[in-house]
Amino acid sequence: MRSTSFAFLVLATVWGAPAPAADPSAALKERIAGDYELSGVMETASGLRLSADGTYKFFLSYGIADERDEGTWTIDGPAVVLDSTAPATPPAFVFVRSDREAVPATRVSFEGEGGRAAARLTQGVALSNGREFALNSKSENYMYTASTAGPIQKISLVLMGALRQYPVYEHTPADPAHNHFVFRVTPGNYGYVRFDSVRLRIADGELYLKTPQMNREFRYVQLKK
Repeated sequence: MRSTSFAFLVLATVWGAPAPAADPSAALKERIAGDYELSGVMETASGLRLSADGTYKFFLSYGIADERDEGTWTIDGPAVVLDSTAPATPPAFVFVRSDREAVPATRVSFEGEGGRAAARLTQGVALSNGREFALNSKSENYMYTASTAGPIQKISLVLMGALRQYPVYEHTPADPAHNHFVFRVTPGNYGYVRFDSVRLRIADGELYLKTPQMNREFRYVQLKK
């Protein structure tokens, strides 16, 4: 009798127990998942896809700088958190050689398979007599300035990015009389934004992106599913 009563008590407890509460974060994640496009920023195209499996893809195009990223996303309170799985190795400039050319200019050339792309996507400055001269004339796999031909005290190079800021590479010539410098660029993860624990604010079904490098907040509107 005691055993039967105990069994009914267990069944009554199970049947009468309330159903587990739905996970609010799971419901929010289901609503948030989808495709988003940048709104309100002129001359810039950008999109973000938050897939239901917890992965994301991102792209942005501004001028000649195209950037992308991919990784995983989670929800933390009122924010979507992006963590990139893009390659970790950054791009780098490698100095090859320098010489003196019999031309009234300073020239920086790029060797290798990506030489033309490097010349197009690099900003360069030559320091001469304490003044900076932009290497803003470009052709094929090199860039140059006709404003100075030496003595060259320093060459500064930086890859152009949109959301991502790349470090400046500086080369001090062994011979200040040289006015032609050759570099090789190892591309690494150039073109990837690499969002590392970047938070996008959730508000009214839209996402808002702001990183320390950005001077404004980007608003992403969800497309109809």
